[in-house]
Amino acid sequence: MLEIKTIHLKLNEMEEIELENRGSAGLTLYTVVEDNEIVSIDSIPNSPSDHVNSKPGDSLIVKFRIQAKTVGKTKVKFYETRVWDKSYNAALIKELLIMVG
Repeated sequence: MLEIKTIHLKLNEMEEIELENRGSAGLTLYTVVEDNEIVSIDSIPNSPSDHVNSKPGDSLIVKFRIQAKTVGKTKVKFYETRVWDKSYNAALIKELLIMVG
């Protein structure tokens, strides 16, 4: 079972997280936020220096910024999928509980 990580944020505070993405295997990460009023999530573009030591087939690091918008709590789930393959079952790779207060 996947462990749920809890992140505590103050109002308007931001937290960055990094996840591995197997993009070379045709997989894409996407997020599902339980309550978009509590937090917003944006992906952070990689810089060229992020790929300096990577080899073909390596996982890439994908960065996300979470910003606390309203006091409360919400869950954020990160899935890996093949967007073009409708028969592919998305895999839950990370789940966060965000507490804003």
